[in-house]
Amino acid sequence: METQKSSRGMLLIVAMVVIMSILAAGSIISAAGGLERVSMATLHGTEKNVGSTIVVFYVIGDDGSDDGKIENMDLFLNLGPASRSMNWSSTKITIDRADDYQTLLYAGLGVKKPTGFEDFSVYYLQRQQKDGIPDHIYKGDRAQVSLRLDPPVTPEEKIFIQIIPEYGNICRLSFKTPQTMISKRVELYP
Repeated sequence: METQKSSRGMLLIVAMVVIMSILAAGSIISAAGGLERVSMATLHGTEKNVGSTIVVFYVIGDDGSDDGKIENMDLFLNLGPASRSMNWSSTKITIDRADDYQTLLYAGLGVKKPTGFEDFSVYYLQRQQKDGIPDHIYKGDRAQVSLRLDPPVTPEEKIFIQIIPEYGNICRLSFKTPQTMISKRVELYP
């Protein structure tokens, strides 16, 4: 009789240990799933924040009407090392001058000169990823970004340009136009 009681007691203890082990395993699996969701969200947020770095290596102004003022500007750029692709459609360019501020949005690809004063266009000089998304720039690509200035830039004017991608680092440029602009194409930066 005592053996049966101790066997039942032992069986009861074993059953309780098994049930507690199952409950503990379930809560550990649930916690691990929650941690995985949090880590994935953090990873995606980090990728968006790291994004891309834009490197502008040359800026040229164009005096289209021979009046000594710059109406059009071309920025020659690429992405920096370890950059991801960048979507032009979600990128804006701001131009800040003493008496004027412009915000430009993407007008399209392959348009040599933008049609309005509120937009910019992109023309690829070198394309590394031939099968890439057309409205994206990839590491290794070289692009010419064309924009129109309203009003035109005058001699000795200080200009601040920002290229602001949806994700990544803002590219900031500042320069002063020359005192006299005697040719149609004027080097502005570097």
